Amino acid sequence: MNALAALSVGVSALGWCLLHFVWQAAAIGVVYALMRAVLPRGNPRYLAAMLALIAMAACPVVTGVHEFSLVAAPVELAGMTVTAAPVAASPSPATTLTWQSLLGTLLPWLVLAWAMGAGVLGARLYRQWRGLRRMLAAAEQLPEWQSRARQFAERLGLRRMVPILASVRVATPTLVGWVKPAVVLPLAVLARMPPAQIDLVL
Repeated sequence: MNALAALSVGVSALGWCLLHFVWQAAAIGVVYALMRAVLPRGNPRYLAAMLALIAMAACPVVTGVHEFSLVAAPVELAGMTVTAAPVAASPSPATTLTWQSLLGTLLPWLVLAWAMGAGVLGARLYRQWRGLRRMLAAAEQLPEWQSRARQFAERLGLRRMVPILASVRVATPTLVGWVKPAVVLPLAVLARMPPAQIDLVL
């Protein structure tokens, strides 16, 4: 299979994967909604939500592998030289435009639209991430509240210390980051917030 054929197979498989994910995600959402209606609040609902997210993440992978194998098989067979006995010529039936063939012709445009949307959202996410990093770099250290946070961490058995910062760019106490989290307190609110309330925030 040459590079052009591999690209065509990949685009077709990705397109069918996106189309199948529409009904797959809807089915997972319906199942989760039914489970959420009967499950009690708290951990059971949280576990059901996590399982639904895992299922949504797994569906495109499984469907993509399956669709790629289906699309790649005819292309590989077409590249092979097959010698067959001659047959009598017969009139070929008129080709009819089915919904499958129509979707097949629209798949490249669907994949292009999806790629453009994913690129725009990715650029937006990167710009927001850069803004958060600049805000954390300009934030002020709070040694007094850092020591209080260290005491709370020891009580909770946390080995990793989360920085406590102050910034004028946030309006409410905010937790920023996941891999390297930081607590950012607003300077305007910090000046008039009682210490007991700050303890609750931390």
